[in-house]
Amino acid sequence: MSFYDAYTCLLFSGDLLYAGRVQIANDRDYVASLERLQQWKQNHPVKWIMGGHVEMMFVPGRAYPRFSTNRPFEHVLQLEAETIDEAREHARVVVDKPAVVFLTDFILLNRVSPDEKVYQSAPDLPQIPVPYWISLQ
Repeated sequence: MSFYDAYTCLLFSGDLLYAGRVQIANDRDYVASLERLQQWKQNHPVKWIMGGHVEMMFVPGRAYPRFSTNRPFEHVLQLEAETIDEAREHARVVVDKPAVVFLTDFILLNRVSPDEKVYQSAPDLPQIPVPYWISLQ
């Protein structure tokens, strides 16, 4: 479920879209939900998308290890309204196939467990080193 605050123009997207590992359970339904949200967005001003939580670092395409509690360089909660379009575009490409798509502000996991060792790097994103004390965790 997503909620919209018309007074602040904030769209609360919950786990549909957030700065983290977006686990896609049913890829066709996920794309359909993003398409409905994209159509809705055309008639409503959206200042920010507010996800349910944050798992990403400030480093493009990098997520914190699962269950980590120390996140000193966490990504901001808010996402640009255009993130809906970006998520829809990339989710459509991976329908019916297992894939991990690394993007600047989130990671799409379609038919892939978040525990699989697939988080090596994203070749099309800048390779910015993570501060060394985060790498030690």
